[in-house]
Amino acid sequence: MNQGFCDRVVSQSGGPPTGPDPLMSAKTGRTWTIVRIVLLAAIVISGSSYVYLWNTYYDTLPSSPDKAAGRVYVDNFHGFARYESPKERFRLHALDNSWTALTIIFILAEGLREWRLRVKRAAKNRSAAG
Repeated sequence: MNQGFCDRVVSQSGGPPTGPDPLMSAKTGRTWTIVRIVLLAAIVISGSSYVYLWNTYYDTLPSSPDKAAGRVYVDNFHGFARYESPKERFRLHALDNSWTALTIIFILAEGLREWRLRVKRAAKNRSAAG
């Protein structure tokens, strides 16, 4: 493998490893990469869907209750009251909660991955020193 000057300096100085982690198997690395891509795609899709739906509701929903259409649930859109039906309300809040939950899951998964790698590095350093 061809290392650049910076990579050689960092690896010789004991700095953080660059490139693929030798402590992670190729299969595990691929799995984490796939999980990251899928989660990030789901976050982007649900987040942009939420923003699109929010803007659509802001422009189209009535500002007074419409009992005939079932739009009796008020929601605040930056100080402007808009009245929604139960299905519209559920759809908007489900998208809002889903992209928030997916973001939290992504952060926790990355934290778990980093923690596991640090534990493996520490065990390798202890075994090499002892």
